[in-house]
Amino acid sequence: MELDTEELSIFSKTLNVLYIEDNKMARDSVLVLLDNFFNKIDVAVDGIDGYNRYIEYYKKNAKCYDLVISDINMPNLNGIEMSKLMLDQCEHQNILIITAYNDKNRIEELKAIGITHFVYKPLQLTKMITTLQNILAVIKEKKVKIAKLTV
Repeated sequence: MELDTEELSIFSKTLNVLYIEDNKMARDSVLVLLDNFFNKIDVAVDGIDGYNRYIEYYKKNAKCYDLVISDINMPNLNGIEMSKLMLDQCEHQNILIITAYNDKNRIEELKAIGITHFVYKPLQLTKMITTLQNILAVIKEKKVKIAKLTV
């Protein structure tokens, strides 16, 4: 499902996003981009902080975030371990992993737990935007199907 630019902008502003990155400089630069897409972004500084915010959001709202964006290599709980915990809570959670690794085993591990969206550092703006657009199309399609089922 492709979204035109205007539709993408309107839809993305309605989503709740959790962004987890331990490196302040990387976090600040990616937030500049994410702020152009999303109005509601919660930020965490490592895997444990991210998971705690995730659980807090779930308990408060009785639903999962629309999208989780996370670095893979973080202290306290890496992105893969944190993602596994999140997927245990909400098996259809949309997760985008940002990784500096070109390691085939890491990518295979991500795919094995159901994560299919990832981008490599250093981030290329066009690749990140394209990946976000693809994820937004998936999220929108899921929301449309759910809305049809509840009618």
